[in-house]
Amino acid sequence: MSVLNVNTINERTSNSGVTIDGVLIKDGVVTGSGITDIDQWRWTTNVSATEVLADSWARPNGTLQGAYIGSGMAVDSSTGAWTFPSTGIWQIVGTFYLHIQSTSATYLTMQSIATDDNFSSEDIVDYAVHFDDRNVARATVSNVMLVDIQNTSNDKIKFKFVESNGTGQLEGTSDENRTYITFTRIGDT
Repeated sequence: MSVLNVNTINERTSNSGVTIDGVLIKDGVVTGSGITDIDQWRWTTNVSATEVLADSWARPNGTLQGAYIGSGMAVDSSTGAWTFPSTGIWQIVGTFYLHIQSTSATYLTMQSIATDDNFSSEDIVDYAVHFDDRNVARATVSNVMLVDIQNTSNDKIKFKFVESNGTGQLEGTSDENRTYITFTRIGDT
């Protein structure tokens, strides 16, 4: 059996609540989760040759979709460079629907490319790969990355589809999430 000895209990008279690990608890109710930014975008067209995904991004707009928290992400439709609305640690979840259309051995790759100098230089920081040698082989591949955004003018990311031999494609549509990216700010830098 345990014994609890209490010498003093102070009454809390403030109605402002208490914050524990970034979560506000007020009157016994969690009123904030600490997530200040979350945004989702889908790719809306099919791509059958190697290219940086730039000009066919749109926010989902179906039933119960299209909501985001914060200022939202911005993408340059000519370069595919994503600009973050605020500094912090961001989780990026990419989901890509890849389709091999031939019986020859084919690699389809999604590259996540990052920069900290507005693409004067860049690094491939993640690969999502689908390989198969069967006709009409489809796969959904995903990646999850954490990036430390310290400067919203220079720290950016873009995504590149690499098709190895002319027999595959990245599939997208404006009707549903086939290829899509979710950006979530999860903490301070």
